[in-house]
Amino acid sequence: MGAVARTVDTERPAPAGLDPLRARTYARLLAVASVVLVAALVAAHPDTLTLPQALLAAAVGACGLLPAYFYLRAGGVEPVPLLPLIGLFHGVTFGFVAFFPSLDWMRTQPEAVSRALWLSLCGVLALYAGYAAAGPLLRRVRPLRIPAEAGPARLRAAAWAFFAAHLLYQYVPRVAAIPSLQHLLGPLGWLAMGLLFIQFLRGQLPLLHRLLFFLVALPAELFIRFVSGALYEFLLVFVFFALTYWRIRRRLPWMVAVAVVGLFMVLNPVKYGYRQAVKDMPEDASPMVKGATFLAMTGAYYSGLGQEDTELAATSSLNRFGCVALLAYVVERTPAVIPYWGGATYSYFLPGLVPRALWPEKPSAAFGNDFGHRYLLLGPGIYDTSINLPWLVEFFVNFGPVAVPLGMALVGLALRLIARKVDNPQANDCEYVLGLTLCFQLFWAESNLAIMWGGLLQTSLALYVVLSLAVRRVRW
Repeated sequence: MGAVARTVDTERPAPAGLDPLRARTYARLLAVASVVLVAALVAAHPDTLTLPQALLAAAVGACGLLPAYFYLRAGGVEPVPLLPLIGLFHGVTFGFVAFFPSLDWMRTQPEAVSRALWLSLCGVLALYAGYAAAGPLLRRVRPLRIPAEAGPARLRAAAWAFFAAHLLYQYVPRVAAIPSLQHLLGPLGWLAMGLLFIQFLRGQLPLLHRLLFFLVALPAELFIRFVSGALYEFLLVFVFFALTYWRIRRRLPWMVAVAVVGLFMVLNPVKYGYRQAVKDMPEDASPMVKGATFLAMTGAYYSGLGQEDTELAATSSLNRFGCVALLAYVVERTPAVIPYWGGATYSYFLPGLVPRALWPEKPSAAFGNDFGHRYLLLGPGIYDTSINLPWLVEFFVNFGPVAVPLGMALVGLALRLIARKVDNPQANDCEYVLGLTLCFQLFWAESNLAIMWGGLLQTSLALYVVLSLAVRRVRW
């Protein structure tokens, strides 16, 4: 046992960061680009913003880029840039998006827009403050460890077993309907893709496995996400691969990123009609029928596309990211017209610790439909549509403006704890993929906290146990 322990310790990789010169260059380029972008946006701000509002929006956007600057300046040592990604999300969706003239402010008065921008700025800064303050408090927390006792062949076998179980969950409704199983079989796909993609990047994936991965398993994963109509779930696969690519190669595939963003812009205006078409289909409609319908509707939408339709498509995609407009909308109506929710959306947290298999009647964390009806964003009788509730907005609708910085500071502390446990610069491949699986989905903070965080403990325990058992040597 002692020899095995020494082997594991000596094979643990040293922290992999950027070359110091490259790191400083990237940080300086980001700083210069940010200054130029902010100056240009403020100078040419649209009529929908006053100059003070433009300055506030620019400040929110610039603050969103601060963690990325410090991450690059420090050499990008952390395997998963969790705080930079969360900062980028808030900088774009609560700051820079306000400069688009076609953003739908839902007839909100300028005073509410200004309050929303101030709240956004305070919330982002409080998030960073909580994250920084948690550092000394959590310095004794040890990172999660998984002994690297398995070789590449053993890891490949485990990855394919994970992928098979995951695709069974994705394609067989009876399996997906088993209570609590989604906390294991859903994330197993990320473990599988991460382990196989890392071996591909390192040249350790044999030809047959590469063909099976890129021509069979990965297309099957992308296809089932595509026909769901949830483009976020489809694009999340590319974000996962980009972060893994960054970990191994220390650069990003920019051309792929541009192509993925362009694909989103093309498909996003079509997805609303497609979702309605799926609702009208028989319950047993096959994924192939759904995929053919989505492609046919996309072709029909863009056939003979004119300028008006182009603008409509761009506006539809833009408003998908306009979280600050939603915040301004609720600020104007709460509590003047609609009372505070009083913490109702957080009621799922404690029940979320109990598997649904043990508590079939436990409450659901899906408050999006209730929120839409409460704020008249959905018409009467519409119960199959959900309005996303970002963290900043959720804090406000529950407890008011004071809750925004306080709540975001607590989120920052929680993020630091997660980063301390699973974002370890010395992580081996298994530890890295597990950490990436658990925390990379948190950066897209447009859903309520209970949905995004409620099942995290169950998922963490399940994946840790499964992965640890898969990579350990069997001793008789």
